[in-house]
Amino acid sequence: MATSAGMNVLAVTEYNLPGSGYQTIAEGIFSRMADRGVDVRIIGNGYGGQQHDSKFSVIPTQLSWMPQHIMATADATHPN
Repeated sequence: MATSAGMNVLAVTEYNLPGSGYQTIAEGIFSRMADRGVDVRIIGNGYGGQQHDSKFSVIPTQLSWMPQHIMATADATHPN
């Protein structure tokens, strides 16, 4: 399996635990990316900061906070 070491991804998505159809799809995609060495961070709309077993970071946000969270996280993590 090819690796993507050094790659940083910042994704903005719905991420409402304990789960929804879209959250389940996002979990699968981002877990596979993390398995390949990608540093994945998600800004999760609807995520409340609960404990999770994901292989990536999830940053809680609300729709009204999203623009500020995107800018601050992108500035801090330098996604490529």
